[in-house]
Amino acid sequence: MSNLYILLRETPPQGPITTSIDDLDYFLNGEPAKPPASLPRYVLKVEPGTSNPTDFPPCDIHDASGGQLLMSSKLVDLLTSAGIRNIEYFDCEVIYEPLQEKFPYQLANIVGAMKAVDLKGSECTVDEEGFVENIHKLKLTDTHSNGLDIFRLYEALPMLIISERLKHLLENAHITGIRIIEDSEWQPGLL
Repeated sequence: MSNLYILLRETPPQGPITTSIDDLDYFLNGEPAKPPASLPRYVLKVEPGTSNPTDFPPCDIHDASGGQLLMSSKLVDLLTSAGIRNIEYFDCEVIYEPLQEKFPYQLANIVGAMKAVDLKGSECTVDEEGFVENIHKLKLTDTHSNGLDIFRLYEALPMLIISERLKHLLENAHITGIRIIEDSEWQPGLL
C-alpha cells in the first residue's frame, strides 16, 4: 500500500473561479520555471446571479489557466514552515471580484514530476515506448517519489500527488479549495 494521496482542487459550483487577466501560461511540466516577465494578474469571480457572492470567499488554493496554481499566504506559510522546498513562488496580483479587493496569493510552480503509477495495479494504456497514454484505474506507488511531500504525476502532469505527512498538515490547517482522495477513489477526469 502506498502512502500517497491525490490532491484535487475543488471550489463550490458558485466559485470563486480564476480568470487570468493577461491570458498567459507559465508552467506545467514539473520543471523549474523562469519568473514571469510581467506581474501575472488574476480575478476570482463568483457565478453571476449568486444572491450573496461574498458567501463564497476565496479558497486557499485555486487552479489558474494552464495548470498554474494560486496559493494563499496561509497555504504558502504552512508549506514553507513544513520544510517543503520543491515549490517555486512568484508574485502575482489577485482581485476578488465581489469586493474588488486584492488578496495575498502567490503563483506556485510544483517542481518535480515523478513516476508513481503502479503499472501492474493500474488499468492504463501504454504506448510502444512505455509512455502512459490513458489511465482508467489508478494505483500509486511511492517507489520513485524521492521522499517528496508534493509532486506532479509524471504520467499525468496536471495531477498533484501528496504524502501522508502533507495530507495531515493540510487537513489540520483546514486548507480550503481542496479534496484529498486515495488512489482507489480516483476516476478519469479528476484532477
